[in-house]
Amino acid sequence: MNLEDEVQWMRLRVVALETKASEAQRQIRALSWGVGLLLAIACADVIRMFVG
Repeated sequence: MNLEDEVQWMRLRVVALETKASEAQRQIRALSWGVGLLLAIACADVIRMFVG
């Protein structure tokens, strides 16, 4: 494999890794929203126990 082929292969690999990182960030954001929602529900239940 010559140098140009290696460079092209590395560029493709970088694009693939960037795509995976972008997908992982999207999933983390979705997960954090889900955790936040569950935390809000749990807090509301605790407040309802003491108030109600």
